[in-house]
Amino acid sequence: MNTFRQLVHRTISCFRSDSLDRELAEEMSSHLDFAIEENLKAGMTQAEARRQALIQFGGPEQAKESQRDARRLPILDAAWQDLRFGLRMFHKNPGFTAIAIFTLALGIGANSAIFSVVRGVLLRPLANQDEDRLLYVRQSAPASAKTMSHFRFQKFRILART
Repeated sequence: MNTFRQLVHRTISCFRSDSLDRELAEEMSSHLDFAIEENLKAGMTQAEARRQALIQFGGPEQAKESQRDARRLPILDAAWQDLRFGLRMFHKNPGFTAIAIFTLALGIGANSAIFSVVRGVLLRPLANQDEDRLLYVRQSAPASAKTMSHFRFQKFRILART
């Protein structure tokens, strides 16, 4: 069986597990009955024939588990079980459900709003047409000066032209 068909088959088997489990139980039971009949024909008692068949078979529950694992996707199966359990718990506690949904909505909304602001302010470059003409203007005064002198615009225009 190619990989894609196997993946599709395993995915479908996760959703029809009850019928597949019944079919597997019937098949295992028929194999066990056949082994018991063979042991009875070999001259064993009913109890001994069943015991030997179970020993030969290796435990029906372990065989069922190995077959289930072979036909399913464990990750999808676990996710499906977790989802069903979560829905059952939410149905039992509607108040908790409302608080959980409200908290998730508030968290997602706040995260989106904060990221939008950060993206607009920090991550996007400034929209300037003449980036090469941008200047950084700063005035510093000596530590001994008591008052700061006003920056003169005319002086700035002269400096900017050079």
